[in-house]
Amino acid sequence: MAGDGSAQAQVSKPATASATAGPQLGGEIVVSALDNYQSAPSVAYHSKHDEYLVAWQNPQPDIYARFVSGDGSLDTTILHLDYTSVGEVKPKVTCNSAGSQFLAVWQQQYSSITGCTEFGTNS
Repeated sequence: MAGDGSAQAQVSKPATASATAGPQLGGEIVVSALDNYQSAPSVAYHSKHDEYLVAWQNPQPDIYARFVSGDGSLDTTILHLDYTSVGEVKPKVTCNSAGSQFLAVWQQQYSSITGCTEFGTNS
């Protein structure tokens, strides 16, 4: 994350074939230019569609995510993943071993309760 409060992510491909990160895009990519401080980024790579899912938390705290294509271009929509009045923190994203579905999970602040969202594809 950048010091200016914008959400940034840098990803690189780990050595194992089962890893969820994809090819390094080079440098940092701003995925959110919201005016408040963003933190706790998590990145996963979808190999079949050559895209990333980047999730982060903001100070409210709420969990947001955005898709980034393999060439570094951003999806136009920032996704708000949680809709409760309790603060959510510590987002983590992954892609299944077949590379066909994303899963985003998070924890409620001050408790051990967790939430999740699944992103599937038809292909």
